[in-house]
Amino acid sequence: MAPLLEIKNLKKSYPPQRTIFEKLFFSVEAGELAIVCGPSGAGKTTLLNLLYLAERPEGGEISLDGQPAPWLKPKQYSAWRQKIGYIFQDQKLFVDRTVFENVALPFYFGNTQPINLREEVERGLSEVGLFGQKDKYPRELSLGEKTLVNLCRALVTAPHLIIADDPLSNLDPVRADLALKLLEKEASSGRAVVLTATAGNVNSGAAKVYFIDRGTLVPDTGRPAG
Repeated sequence: MAPLLEIKNLKKSYPPQRTIFEKLFFSVEAGELAIVCGPSGAGKTTLLNLLYLAERPEGGEISLDGQPAPWLKPKQYSAWRQKIGYIFQDQKLFVDRTVFENVALPFYFGNTQPINLREEVERGLSEVGLFGQKDKYPRELSLGEKTLVNLCRALVTAPHLIIADDPLSNLDPVRADLALKLLEKEASSGRAVVLTATAGNVNSGAAKVYFIDRGTLVPDTGRPAG
């Protein structure tokens, strides 16, 4: 069976002479959690932005569910992104909308809305411990709470692929453990999850770990998955 996410020979650089990825190969299967580690500036956020079509590479291929990224067809970007739940490092919450409304937004961008939208959103907020905050606005939340709202919003539509940009760095140990367990649960339910992190700040025995090394992804052979 083909990987749910597959990257082949990807190249990305920034002018004038900074190469981020050179001949990058990477794949994630359904049911798999991959952790990509590397220092600041290594290209972790760039990788996720490429997957979300927020940036374009100079060469190579990205496919999701067997379909190539529609780089030259902007009208198809929305359909591609609807398959992805993106947990942004800077939250990207709408300040004039409540917690409930922020989490519900992906349903309104999709083609259909579930009959039980309210129940789905409230269930998601309960899982991250924020049901009681559903009527508050982002300015009333702590940084950690905003991160959990962002997490909930990314998971609520059950996307095929979940990408998370260092989501645990703004959380205390208890909430970080909760967030990681939710991501592990999503992977075990058949989705693909790609999580970036600073080396050493994520402890998941269920994950495959990779390190960014000179523009490529190197598996952590000293830490078997499972």
